[in-house]
Amino acid sequence: PAIMLIMGSGCYDACGSLEKEFMGRVLEKGVVLHVRQKRGVRREPATGKMVVDSPLYEQADFPHLESDTDEAFEALLRNPRVDAQRVALVAASEGTLLATAIGLRHPGIKEMALLSTVVEDFVSLFERQLYTNNPPLFVKEYDLNHDGRLSVNELTGEVLKANGMSAFSVIDENHDGVVSAEEISGEIRRLAEASLARNDSAFFLNGMGVPVSWVKSAYRQGALGPRILDLTMPVTLHHGIVDTSVSVQPVHALEETAKDRGRANLRFRYYEFLGHALSKEVIQEVLVDLAGRR
Repeated sequence: PAIMLIMGSGCYDACGSLEKEFMGRVLEKGVVLHVRQKRGVRREPATGKMVVDSPLYEQADFPHLESDTDEAFEALLRNPRVDAQRVALVAASEGTLLATAIGLRHPGIKEMALLSTVVEDFVSLFERQLYTNNPPLFVKEYDLNHDGRLSVNELTGEVLKANGMSAFSVIDENHDGVVSAEEISGEIRRLAEASLARNDSAFFLNGMGVPVSWVKSAYRQGALGPRILDLTMPVTLHHGIVDTSVSVQPVHALEETAKDRGRANLRFRYYEFLGHALSKEVIQEVLVDLAGRR
């Protein structure tokens, strides 16, 4: 039996998300743990240091990632140690889109676990992440006097330069000498649209951890919910109630649709105090539980 793990977006080593001790708990059950590594990201065997091939990583759009994941899955099926009828998928965030695509092409997959599933379309997702969630957090980070707005002494030239932003006078649209979260939202929108229009290699908000080519291709993906409803194997969706990156509301809506359509193969688990990253405990629980049932 085998479990293929497909992690979310970001420039990091997929294997680094798992503790060696935990991986041993899966392997000791006689289960092959197959981790799809990220294009352009690798770890030096000698030093353990993560190395990023920037051009390769930045040019990877969604079709590239989907192709890479397909190849990784096919390699797993060709492994002579693996029973192709006893393969499960575990995916998180961006990985849930890739896993769903594989599940639709390979209905013989025994089971799937989707963590922090991207159910809605990416236009709605980025609208909320960039223009609704990020501005108040940005203001809070630099708001030294805690009045909910940023003065020129708080939103300094150094801060603006570090974040690739325009001059204070440009952001301060109503010219009242302070910048609100709404005005920060307008600045982020201008920067995002300019970055996409220029076809920059890296997305302007480095915290997003994704290249512009990926963002553009993600916009064309559409909502994932309808495709999840077409999966035929047992699928469990795990989602944190306080997830501010990928909202839980579309997941609730998908659950209601699944009930209405009698899709008993879809199960939903919610975690009251957890956000997008869930926790290592949840991820480990999911993987160890799957390994025990293989």
